[in-house]
Amino acid sequence: MRISQLYKKHAFMLKPMVSEIKNRIKKGDTVVDMGCGTGIYLNLLHKQVGKKGKIIAIDKSTDMVAYCRMKFRKQNITIRKLPAEKISMIKEPVDVVFASLVLQFTRINKAISSISKILKPKGLLIFAVPLYRTGITIGIDKASNEFKKELERNIKVELEKRDIGKKAYLDYPNSRNKAFKEALRKGKFRVLRWSILPLGKNNLKFLMDYYKIPWRSEKILEIPFKKRYSILAAALKRTFEMHPKFIVKRHYLIAAVRKK
Repeated sequence: MRISQLYKKHAFMLKPMVSEIKNRIKKGDTVVDMGCGTGIYLNLLHKQVGKKGKIIAIDKSTDMVAYCRMKFRKQNITIRKLPAEKISMIKEPVDVVFASLVLQFTRINKAISSISKILKPKGLLIFAVPLYRTGITIGIDKASNEFKKELERNIKVELEKRDIGKKAYLDYPNSRNKAFKEALRKGKFRVLRWSILPLGKNNLKFLMDYYKIPWRSEKILEIPFKKRYSILAAALKRTFEMHPKFIVKRHYLIAAVRKK
């Protein structure tokens, strides 16, 4: 299956990001949609900037770019193949860089530095990155802590069954909040909004669909995908059987910052 088809199936708009677009982007603005994917925000961004504004949508995937070029043919939407770290190759100053669920895949300091280079003075960066899932990558209360411990036990059991001498690293996104704050401080950005919000409720079926995409689970178990998925599926199923009423919640960092 092509990556654009996978994203079309799983991509969704975050309500706080929709609010940020409506509240901060003005008619006539030039906006970069960084990591545009299948373009789920492009129609809203286009409506917000109006006929006198401009949208430059970039993505490093040839497939995503081809999909968006086919779908969005408005005169003031330009779609380019370009990775986030090389956004400074856009040679015109822009008012806003919008980045939903993409900066977590970049070398953060380089990406922030490149964004700063193309933003006008007092230009905006609006972004969202996923952080943790309660009960999966972090336990922040009694229920999620118990779920996480049970999941770790069940993953260990599945690894031992298969005679795999590896550990499960479940906490990899939890330092992103701090990393982004430091990168933005170095880049001389002023924070306008910094919110960590639970924006979805996950059950067993949702998580299994999520982990069917190979790179989604590669940080949890660095072994071949088919084995990794079978281990996670068995461990999650047993954990949900032990905690049938638990709801896994995904938390996101929603931020808007201004270039000083």
